[in-house]
Amino acid sequence: MMRAKGPAGFLAGIVCAPMNVLLGAVESSIAVRQSQPKWPPIFIVGPPRSGTTLLYQAMSNALAVCYVNNLTNFASAFPALVTLAAKPLVRFSSPGSYASRFGLTGGWNGPNTATRLWKRWFADGRPHIAEVLPNKRHGRRMIGAVSLIERIHRMPFVNKWTSNSARVPELGRSFPRAVFVRVRRDYLDVAESMLDARRRLRADPHAPLTPWPRGFEQPRTQHYTRCICEHLRKIEAAIDHGKRVVGEERFFEVEYERFCESPREVIASFREYYAERSGYYIPWRGEIPGSFERRRSRKIGEADYRALRECLLELGMGFRGSELGSTAAAAPVTS
Repeated sequence: MMRAKGPAGFLAGIVCAPMNVLLGAVESSIAVRQSQPKWPPIFIVGPPRSGTTLLYQAMSNALAVCYVNNLTNFASAFPALVTLAAKPLVRFSSPGSYASRFGLTGGWNGPNTATRLWKRWFADGRPHIAEVLPNKRHGRRMIGAVSLIERIHRMPFVNKWTSNSARVPELGRSFPRAVFVRVRRDYLDVAESMLDARRRLRADPHAPLTPWPRGFEQPRTQHYTRCICEHLRKIEAAIDHGKRVVGEERFFEVEYERFCESPREVIASFREYYAERSGYYIPWRGEIPGSFERRRSRKIGEADYRALRECLLELGMGFRGSELGSTAAAAPVTS
């Protein structure tokens, strides 16, 4: 959901500002008094363009879980109050299409990355991801909001936001029972899709889709294909670090290629894992496709594809299924 631009957006901001302050203060006073969520929250992590959105959509439709929808993300100052007000209108049903555009789903009730909420809680900003909460009050607001949303829907909470890949240690401390679903996809396919997305969204192959993990810099003197490969390596290194900090037992790993072939089987395996961790079997909610098509067209030129491939090999980042000269550059079907 986008904000209006120009004079209309300016006027809307003036009208909405007092409401944001008032309702935000009301929710904050309630949220900071909440305890931990009843069920372990589920955080989906992975690099941009690795298939995290498709898994998020499928999991939200297959299992009885709750999430931040597109409407709630828009009202980031008081997400739980909006969730409560909109609950009578919410119908968790399988969508006719799993199309998304660079992580953005359709419809007011589509699962949202909750970007505005995470930026609010972590005081996030470019160029780097804020990996720790600025203070304890921000942490209590975050924990309280998740607990309230879960309580309103009476279902475990799930969220996907790629920047949280660098926040696993902080999220693990804030939510001691949380579990993390890590999506792995062929590195060459991810790098190719990242380059394509940078050009389509930013019109600049050097412009990242998300902030960088701490300690990573991307000099423009470096060729953009190497920048992308280094960025991808840093994200995976951040997840590896988080996994060591919180413990491997709190991670469930998903191979994107296998998920596309048998999505219900993969989600069923996660359901068993979650039950072992929490003692709670998440009920099935709806049917999902038997498989997801993987697009078979090359998105970038041959020279860029070769450069990405060679750089990944140099960095020791092997890949599966993408062979030079092949047209099998995998990606979910998106708009």
